[in-house]
Amino acid sequence: MKKTLLVIGLMLGAWGTMCAQENVDTLGLVNTVMEKVNAKSRYIPQVHGVIKFGYEGQFMNDADPSNAFVFNTVWAGVKGSPFDWFDYNFQFDFGNLQVVDLHLNFHPLAHLKLKSSYFNIFVGQAKTPISLDNNYGPGNNEAINYSQVTLALLGFNKVLTPELEQLRYGRDMGFAIYGQALKVNWGGKPHDLFDYKIGVYNGSGAGFKALQSDPYMDYSAWLYLHPIKEITIGGSGYLGTYNRIEGVDLHKEKSERHRWAASFRYQDAHWAARTEYIGGKTHGQYSDGWYGLLQYTINPGSGNKFWNQWSVLARYDAYRSDYKNMPEKLSNNIMIGFNYRPMKYIYIQGQYNYRFITAHDKLTTNYNMFQLLAGLIL
Repeated sequence: MKKTLLVIGLMLGAWGTMCAQENVDTLGLVNTVMEKVNAKSRYIPQVHGVIKFGYEGQFMNDADPSNAFVFNTVWAGVKGSPFDWFDYNFQFDFGNLQVVDLHLNFHPLAHLKLKSSYFNIFVGQAKTPISLDNNYGPGNNEAINYSQVTLALLGFNKVLTPELEQLRYGRDMGFAIYGQALKVNWGGKPHDLFDYKIGVYNGSGAGFKALQSDPYMDYSAWLYLHPIKEITIGGSGYLGTYNRIEGVDLHKEKSERHRWAASFRYQDAHWAARTEYIGGKTHGQYSDGWYGLLQYTINPGSGNKFWNQWSVLARYDAYRSDYKNMPEKLSNNIMIGFNYRPMKYIYIQGQYNYRFITAHDKLTTNYNMFQLLAGLIL
């Protein structure tokens, strides 16, 4: 769209030069036309999408290796901001033929032109406000996969809740209010001191209606402080209820699915560091985990300056599926990798993971996983 506007501007400018002899106010005419074109362009949806293709290989002791080429992600959508008080984002997963995101955001205070966006309203389907890893994970081109505890507790893995078959994306359908507040200049850079989000969700995962196994509303909230622009520190919580199906008679029993997280993040042009503790209670079973991620970008860029950008990263994460009854069983994962962005719209990621499970301080299972992924992002 920007290229189209530039061409129109150049054509009008050339035409204006030819008409200069007629004493026509060509500059005013060009400005008027461009203002009208720009005013209308905000109503045109912006197309965006992600395609990720790669190789995954797993090699476990005493087991046959697993090798596969995979389309990790095939998503496309549209987004736009036709009014100051409203914006939207729609995203569809062509691999699973399902709506991933449906954001309808309303900004009732937009006309006040405040320095901070204190109050906004969200309606639709999006990532639930639980933990930084769920909201700032692989989509930021850090690690290819989320940490183990994120996959287990935050809506990607159905092992703890097999009744909720829609859990897949870490997203949910619901209503939320959110905002940022108190613009400060601490650390020499203006930024909002904190941000918050409070929401009510179906609790069933990605889908336009609640499942029969989960007819109850769930509640989620987060609060994060930013003492300086580079630092984020705070926590989030989730109170959920669903019907647990037990026995051959398919007896339904009302049960809980609660989650909580404590988080820290530091990010500047070169360094990104993030660590979290995430816990949960699912039908009386307590699970938890933690991770630490460190990434260094050698030659950071922004906008169109993403040529030949390299970064290296490492992460350790751990997960306990039932720490009250089996506190000695711990699943560990060590990852090292790189990200390469030869240009703005293309990136390549490579990772090696070593996962091992310990019980009573003894190694029980271990395996290696190699991943190489190429992505196109618009």
